[in-house]
Amino acid sequence: MQNAIVNLTDKVMGRNPVSTGRTKPITSGTALMHAVTWHGTGDMRYQTVGRPIISEPDDVLIKVTATAVCGSDLHIYNGEMPGLQHDDIIGHEFMGLVVQKGPNVQLPLGARVVVSCVIACGVCDHCKIGQFSACDTTNSSKVTEKAYGHANAGVFGMGHLNGDYSGGQAEFVRVPFADVNCLPVPPELTDEKVLFLSDIVHTSYHACRMVKEGDVVGIWGMGPVGLLAARWCPFLGAKRVIGISAHNIVWISRGKIWALTPLITTTVMWLRGSRK
Repeated sequence: MQNAIVNLTDKVMGRNPVSTGRTKPITSGTALMHAVTWHGTGDMRYQTVGRPIISEPDDVLIKVTATAVCGSDLHIYNGEMPGLQHDDIIGHEFMGLVVQKGPNVQLPLGARVVVSCVIACGVCDHCKIGQFSACDTTNSSKVTEKAYGHANAGVFGMGHLNGDYSGGQAEFVRVPFADVNCLPVPPELTDEKVLFLSDIVHTSYHACRMVKEGDVVGIWGMGPVGLLAARWCPFLGAKRVIGISAHNIVWISRGKIWALTPLITTTVMWLRGSRK
């Protein structure tokens, strides 16, 4: 019901123009690919769909080599994220190779890049001061603008409230403003070591922005973001990190395994600070 109401409101209010030219990419009528698509709560499908085509001078087409499932994707799966429509391609944590590019793109063909989960234009007032997630030119949703009182950046694979961009759980993805939103990575680093730069590494770092030298830090919820935040804290000077979780967790750190077993509703994990 929530999803239907949001989609109806979105249709009535209409969409804002965006600097990316379009949100949903043009797709080929002959070249196909596989992608994960949304069809309702608990209903994700691995389907054959049309391959995207670049349409703007700052676009690239990425051949995806690695992608991940974010906690936000679980919100979509569980029906907690409104603004989805049938056949929407999900996923916003991905990386790959540049196989096509527009004439304005400086990245070379074949470049191996991690793609930012948020889509920034690079030239608006927010982007100029490094507030890329607040870019106010890439999200077409008037509903989101009304709800927050301002526009937010578009996000890959997060539905119509986040700009209606096709996501990264696909073989190919069109990426707007490629020189802004793609980070080249050196060949000696594997996909597994750099993929999380797309979202979760800087999400967890942002959570630690108030940590200072000598702090004792408590982290409620030791999921992927919590675990990465626990790794960031010692680098930022924390002398102790306390992780609290309601679930079984195995923590592997510097060759040591920390096994966590729930105690009623919470588990407390004590870690000594180390920057090594």
